[in-house]
Amino acid sequence: MEQPAGGKESKAMEARLDLDGNPIRPITICMIGAGGFIGSHLCEMLMTETPHTVLAVDVYNDKIKHLMEQPAGGQPHPWVGRIQFHRLNIKNDSRLEGLIKMSNLTINLAAICTPADYNTRPLATIYSNVIDALPVIRYCSENDKRLIHFSTCEVYGKTIGSFHPKDHPLRKEPEFYVLKEDTSPCILGPIEKQRWSYACAKQLAERLIYAEGAENGLEFTIVRPFNWIGPRMDFIPGVDGPSEGVPRVLACFSNNLLRREPLKLVDGGQSLRTFLYIKDAIQAVLLMIENPDRANGHIFNVGNPNNEVTVKQLAEIMTEVYYSKVSGEPPLEVPTIDVSSEEFYGEGYDDSDRRIPDMTIINRQLGWNPKTSLHDLLESTLTYQRKTYAKAIKRMMAKPTATSVGHIHYILSSQSIRSRSDPKPPSDCFLHRVRLHSSKPRTAFVRSISRKEAASIHLRSIHDAWARPPPGAMLPLPTPGKLAPACPVSHERTRDPDFGETALFHSFLLLPRPFPSSGNQPSARPAPPSPNPVNLAQTSASRLAPLRTRGLSNPLKPANSASGYGTRRIFLDFGEEESVKVQNLIRKDSKAMEARLDLDGNPIRPITICMIWAGGFIGSHLCEKLMTETPHTVLAVDIYNDKIKHLMELPARGQPHPWVGRIQFHRLNIKNDSSLEGLIIHDSKLEGLIKMSDLTINLETICTPADYITRPLDTIYSNFIDALPVVRYCSKNDKRLIHLSTCEVYGKTIGSFLPKDHPLRKEPEFYVLKEDASPCILGPVQKHRWSSARAHILTERLIYKEGAENGLKFTIVRPFNWIGPRMDYIPGVDGPSEGVPRVLACFSNNLLRREPLKLVDGGQSLRTFLYIKDAIEAVLLMIENPDRANGHIFNVGNPNNEVTVKQFAEIMTEVYSKVSGEPPLEVPTIDVSSEEFYGEGYDDSDRRIPDMTIINRQLGWNPKTSLHDLLESTLTYQRKTYAKDIKRIMSKPTATS
Repeated sequence: MEQPAGGKESKAMEARLDLDGNPIRPITICMIGAGGFIGSHLCEMLMTETPHTVLAVDVYNDKIKHLMEQPAGGQPHPWVGRIQFHRLNIKNDSRLEGLIKMSNLTINLAAICTPADYNTRPLATIYSNVIDALPVIRYCSENDKRLIHFSTCEVYGKTIGSFHPKDHPLRKEPEFYVLKEDTSPCILGPIEKQRWSYACAKQLAERLIYAEGAENGLEFTIVRPFNWIGPRMDFIPGVDGPSEGVPRVLACFSNNLLRREPLKLVDGGQSLRTFLYIKDAIQAVLLMIENPDRANGHIFNVGNPNNEVTVKQLAEIMTEVYYSKVSGEPPLEVPTIDVSSEEFYGEGYDDSDRRIPDMTIINRQLGWNPKTSLHDLLESTLTYQRKTYAKAIKRMMAKPTATSVGHIHYILSSQSIRSRSDPKPPSDCFLHRVRLHSSKPRTAFVRSISRKEAASIHLRSIHDAWARPPPGAMLPLPTPGKLAPACPVSHERTRDPDFGETALFHSFLLLPRPFPSSGNQPSARPAPPSPNPVNLAQTSASRLAPLRTRGLSNPLKPANSASGYGTRRIFLDFGEEESVKVQNLIRKDSKAMEARLDLDGNPIRPITICMIWAGGFIGSHLCEKLMTETPHTVLAVDIYNDKIKHLMELPARGQPHPWVGRIQFHRLNIKNDSSLEGLIIHDSKLEGLIKMSDLTINLETICTPADYITRPLDTIYSNFIDALPVVRYCSKNDKRLIHLSTCEVYGKTIGSFLPKDHPLRKEPEFYVLKEDASPCILGPVQKHRWSSARAHILTERLIYKEGAENGLKFTIVRPFNWIGPRMDYIPGVDGPSEGVPRVLACFSNNLLRREPLKLVDGGQSLRTFLYIKDAIEAVLLMIENPDRANGHIFNVGNPNNEVTVKQFAEIMTEVYSKVSGEPPLEVPTIDVSSEEFYGEGYDDSDRRIPDMTIINRQLGWNPKTSLHDLLESTLTYQRKTYAKDIKRIMSKPTATS
């Protein structure tokens, strides 16, 4: 390890001045992630050039050990005692707050930040970059401590120019590729592209910090590094990191050069990047540390626009520098090879085309500019890499390849086991890779899982099944609600990519239930009978409340002997108390309910649904539909039940509702803010309700633009943090989840960044929004308007990744402006007088009060409006057709009802005159600015047209109700419900204030 310069602390250190000529006083810095690439260089500079003290927090200290160890001979380091290492994991260590309290400044460097990790460990990436940052942000805010938070240039995502044809002149305009902290949009690829999990998480952390500053006065600086490179970056695979690990580009190329291998260019290496030397970068960070008045409240791009090259050019320059100036070896005949991104990173990779930082703000505030050219920084870095790693790599390459112990392969077949000599497995066989940790032989990690079978055959509770299996043994594998036999086929030895150690691979043929009834196949271990068995063969499926059977999705379906399945009695495991509940839930309902069929003609069995936020606008209509037209049971979770009370109250006279007992209200707040852990641990009753249910529907959200702007923290917590336990409980308990997101996740359209008369604006690809292809384009962090959209995007990504990694069965719904009765509230009647609901309720309030309708910025935004009853039909199809809905994201809107907000106001005015019989006002509308109406920080999307291909193909759903019809129905309800109350309020004398 290189040693920094020693010697006595100079008087220059004591006389340090900030940029305004003021003396710099020594401070204590809590540096989280101090043992990493950036942290090690920053610690070095703080020790050798400043009098500051560092509390270095990390789980490893290899890269900063030289700063704390005393030299072999001579004087101790002059900074002795000014750096203290604290080995702790910020995920769960209570000492963190104490260290932050002891410090003047906290610098948060902790992150998972390599593209390979984004792609293969998206859940860990999301948790590391948002959840782990939450306590740091909160502790700094609560204790009035300054925070410097390291984000990433990845938050910008793609450039606007990348959506234009390659030869289009607009691609050359700086506004389409130069990235500015306060104006450039953040453009991420669709949810299916796991590459963006990191950028999305970092964006939300930025928004959370910015909101803490706006609401609670947190002093913060956010740093966006643009490809900082230099010594000690990442690791060299097989030397100080896992052999199969994939570090970032500098370390990857260094590894190839040191091994004399061709450098691998992903997709030809055409992406453009700017590279900054780490020592230049640290100078910028030091200016932020020592000039708080100039840095607080700012977001800084930190990069070097002069060092822009394609990744291919970087490879060529590194090859030239390494062979000509560093090693003196002859270059390879073939210095580079092309590999596909899927081959290199795996499925789900995506990339940004170009990243050029605008340096205006950092230059203006801190007077900083980069100095080191690309050739110079590469020569310095490659000299370090060769000195540090060459011998270790040479020694490692000289060793024979290790034979190997630990992954297990499963081939899953839903039919019959093939002969082990059959070279071609049946099409319904799928490979599963599971690793048994060598030091914990009863613990397994799922490496990958087949897409087709992931939902129904997820390997979760596998750890109880494995010891070291004897040859030919039959191993029962318990999975949630299932048993399956495994037949060992073969084994091989290879290296474990996660842990860099040798591992034994066993191959098994594994059958999910039902089991073959004859032949030489493995036999099933029979399930023990319940003390109170309920024989499904004697019970009508349509009369049962949700019951979990072992291994069969349709236990009443006759066995098919031709496919090798035998007839078995299936029992449900219930205790005595639960059996009584089951019998009570077998009830008579209408014949129409009993005869309900799904879209594939199968009978629909009654289920129990845990509905979170059942008392809101969407929940109340969905509960109504479920009670009046289906046999399903609803556990309605909310803190208010005003909008669903009519479903639970008995009629004044006559027969009780036919659905009596099928809706139960549970008044609970799924938040628990009494402790920091309460951020992600909700009311303990919630998991119990989810366990009792077959399906959870999460409707909880803060969803009004006024709230996004005035309550950005609450918006982020409601739309992301509060969703975490719901997602976790569903995944852990193998429960299906339908999550209501928002069309706001699309943000702006690509077309909105073109001149208004540009012909490309008329192309559907520039404004029609597709679930699996359209990017998510949000305004800058300074615009609180996008706090809800960003939180929802990350929640969607979390759910999608839980499905990919842990087998969560999910459906995500993106509503496009659903409107109808009971939407939001009328200010001063059933909501706060100064409240600002969404557009329908705002305009209804104006009409009922006979006031002009207020058009924000002229009402030029285009929207599509969908009647709530049409929307509920779509949701019901998702509920009752899980095989068609699971794993999908659905746009749910009505493209035929597209109007500008101004046209919407005009139609509402016309329809209301028809409903009320009153003449319209002479001045029906007035224009107001967005700042006047919503406050500072507003922004908006220009147009939202949903593509309906997927929902039409999967569920056959199309909207029916025209805009005029839905408004007539809605305004009739609004007038009937609110007119008298508004008249009474308006007749009262106005209070002086």
